[in-house]
Amino acid sequence: FGDRAFLPLVLTGDGALNKDDIFSLEAGFPAVLSRLKCGKQVIYFDRSQYVPFVTRKSRLRCVFYLYTVAAEDERAQTDGISTLVLLLAPRFQDVDISFGCKCTSLLVNALPVKIKLELCCFPTQDGKDYVRQHLIASSMRVFVKSGLQLSDIDLHFEREAGDIYEA
Repeated sequence: FGDRAFLPLVLTGDGALNKDDIFSLEAGFPAVLSRLKCGKQVIYFDRSQYVPFVTRKSRLRCVFYLYTVAAEDERAQTDGISTLVLLLAPRFQDVDISFGCKCTSLLVNALPVKIKLELCCFPTQDGKDYVRQHLIASSMRVFVKSGLQLSDIDLHFEREAGDIYEA
């Protein structure tokens, strides 16, 4: 947060978050979804919602903001937060591994929340499964290296269009 680190964590533009941070949140990266039936909060990551001019640091501040707000709910500390991440092979080339490591490490080590990671893996349109396999292996390495336990990660595979959506 730099020189804004000790300002209130609010969405006014006058606090710790700057205009780019707020713009990124408004664009949907990351985003808060409706709670699950059990009451657990859901935070959603879809790289297609990236705003091109928003920096990695800004995205990290957005993640920190959403999970800090979520941590205010006692259930986030006991039952956890469901974190839904879309893994889409066509955009694999622009995966920012360093951002994934920093983001996951921040969530696991700095905030009083339990993270339950749901990775949704979609097939490549050209049928090249090795791309999807590489994407999954790279992602798992990042999450485990950053402190998540394998028991906190669920993989969901879509074999045919609509499989994950229907589940």
